[in-house]
Order: sequence, then structure tokens, then C-alpha cells
Amino acid sequence: AGREQEARHWADSLQRAADREITELEGGLDPFVQRAETYAFRGIAHALSGRRAEAVRDGRHSLELLPFSRDAVDAARVHVNTAAVFLLADDHENAFRVLDMLASVPSDLSSARLRLNPVYDSIRDDPRYPALLEKLEAAERSGTGTR
Repeated sequence: AGREQEARHWADSLQRAADREITELEGGLDPFVQRAETYAFRGIAHALSGRRAEAVRDGRHSLELLPFSRDAVDAARVHVNTAAVFLLADDHENAFRVLDMLASVPSDLSSARLRLNPVYDSIRDDPRYPALLEKLEAAERSGTGTR
């Protein structure tokens, strides 16, 4: 929203906190949801700071740590954040892959969120966007969509 300096400051703080938490989690018993979520948050911080390669790496790692096959409830929540990582890093291929999966299961992703949240601004002109929006709306109408 035109406040890049503030975003970078916030992102640097988030990255430091995520780095500390990852170090702690790597050294002990790993509650995999927390670890996957922390990688997603660090990915957002990297993306906001312009470190796209690091953001994509953390996003992919987050998905590897918490696939839907391991925990369908928490994975959906973490994958919404991971989709944001890919969007902020301009990796629309990975973002659409995650968003399409989220549109297929109950999750926090909704058609309203897709239309209104500025995180999704970069994909609104993508030819895949209308199909994704329709898939979410159909899931919401059938009762199988948004939690």
C-alpha cells in the first residue's frame, strides 16, 4: 500500500523472530505445525524484504513439513499463509497450485477473501483467477468450502 519502508521494518523483525523460533524447534522436539507455520512466516518476511529466492525456499519447506496428508485441519491454515509467501514473491505458479488445493478442501480461503485481500491483487488479472474464484464460490454454495 505504498509503505515499503514500514513493511521492510516489520519484515526484518518478523524474520528475526522466525529465525529464533526455527533454531529452537530444530534443536528439540518438533511440533510440526508450529515449525511449518514459522517457515511460512519467515517466507513472508523474506518476500516483503525482496528476498524472493529465500521466500520461495521457505514456502516450499513449509509445504513439505505439513502436507494435507499429515494434518488436514492445520495444513489448510498454514497453506493459506504459504500461498501468501508465493504471491508476495511473485511465484504465481506455486501460489495457484496451493490456492487450487485450498479451494478443494474446507479452509480459511474464501471467495470474499480472494476478492478483497490485497495479498491477492497480483493475480486478479491472471487468466486462472476467474476459475479459482468460481471453484471457491461453488464450494461455498455446496457447503464444502470455507470453514
